[in-house]
Amino acid sequence: GLSDVRVRFYYSGLEWDYWAQVDDVSLACGCFAPAAPDLNISYFGTDVFLNWSDTGADFYEIHSPANDFYFTPNINTLFTTATDTNYTFPNDLGNPNLNYAYAIVGKSSCGAASALSNRKGEFDFGIESGTP
Repeated sequence: GLSDVRVRFYYSGLEWDYWAQVDDVSLACGCFAPAAPDLNISYFGTDVFLNWSDTGADFYEIHSPANDFYFTPNINTLFTTATDTNYTFPNDLGNPNLNYAYAIVGKSSCGAASALSNRKGEFDFGIESGTP
């Protein structure tokens, strides 16, 4: 809230002092966006493992749309949020009809967002028998 603040200057050598009053002081913390995370991807079996750099964000948005590598992050591409710097997508591999893109956005508790991380993806291709 707002309050009065009094400031006193006192010089002991000459025994003088001075009072000043400042009215309507408020203090607020700045809201700063974290740096963009650096995303890495690895695979095992049909699982996709993501890990990214800790940028000091309060939490991270994990975006993962299907079949859209050049997506713009929005509520429809948001898969989940996490406070850790890793996430596992079980069974994302193995379906040639579903190829997933991944990207991370760091968020501050005040709502400030980082730039989008580098994008990673998994792509499955069907192998058909026959003569080339």
